[in-house]
Amino acid sequence: RTLRESPPPVDVFVNLHPSDLLDDNLFRLDDPLAPFAERIVLEVTERQALDEAAGVAARAARLRKLGYRIAIDDLGAGYSSLRLWSELRPDIVKIDRHFIDGIHLDPLKREFVGSILRMARAASARVIAEGVELLGELQTLQGMGVDLVQGYLLGRPQAQPVCEAAMPLPKSA
Repeated sequence: RTLRESPPPVDVFVNLHPSDLLDDNLFRLDDPLAPFAERIVLEVTERQALDEAAGVAARAARLRKLGYRIAIDDLGAGYSSLRLWSELRPDIVKIDRHFIDGIHLDPLKREFVGSILRMARAASARVIAEGVELLGELQTLQGMGVDLVQGYLLGRPQAQPVCEAAMPLPKSA
């Protein structure tokens, strides 16, 4: 319904476990979502060990040919996120909010995110920073060149998608 009622550029992100990609009943050519495939991002979460990496990667490649995009969700929070990245070759990488929380105050977190940005550029993947709640975090991420951000600073989840958010202004002293 969201895809039918919301014109582009609104995309829908669907969370899946990597093994869900192996389910032959999901994402068939006759699937009612097929006409919207180019607006659907399959967010692979990696909170459990990945057993069938080769099969998951092959299925992801087939889904990509149908127009779906693949994202890795919560990069840095799973068991083997870098392996999953190298196997799936995602279009989008979402950095776990742990690494975003207080990034403006933590040089090690900035180094981590910088490394992710360099790898993403080499792999032609876009980067989304999750959990942006402070203006300092947003400004730091913008300065680092993160592609997109999401978080309560910009807006709470809601039924009707927001296509654009105004840049929060710093509070004057």
